[in-house]
Amino acid sequence: MKLPSHQILKFITERREVSLTELTPQIDNKFNNYKDYYPLAQLCISGYISHDMTHGNKPYKDEKTLASVLYSHATGARKVNNFIRTSKETKPDSYTFRSTIKSELYFAESRAKRSDRIYSIAVGIIVGICTAIVAVNLGLK
Repeated sequence: MKLPSHQILKFITERREVSLTELTPQIDNKFNNYKDYYPLAQLCISGYISHDMTHGNKPYKDEKTLASVLYSHATGARKVNNFIRTSKETKPDSYTFRSTIKSELYFAESRAKRSDRIYSIAVGIIVGICTAIVAVNLGLK
C-alpha cells in the first residue's frame, strides 16, 4: 500500500505543474477537515513540491498552518484553526504546485533501486541454476 503523500507526489511529478483544483480529487478524505491536507503540506514544507502560497512575503514553514490554508482554499471555509481567509471568493485554480528536482531525484533513485534488485535476483537465479547443472554433471550430491 502506498502512502497518500507518495500518490500526491507521483501525480504532481508526472504532470510537472497542477492547480489546487486538479489536486483536490487526489486528496484522501479520511477526516474531512484540514488533516486531509497534511500529506500535501508536508511535501511542500520538506521541499518535494514548490508552491505560491505565502503569508506576506514569507512562505509557510508550519505543516498545520499550511494544511489549514490549503483546506480553506480548497473547500471555501473562511476560518480553519488560526487561519482566517480575508478574501470572500476562493480561487483554487490560481494556486499551483510544481515538482522540484528533489522529487525527480526521489523517483529516479526508486527506479534505480528497483532495477538493481531485479538484476540481483536474476544473477542469483542464474548462478543457482548453473551450480545445480555443474553439480549434476560432476556427480556430486
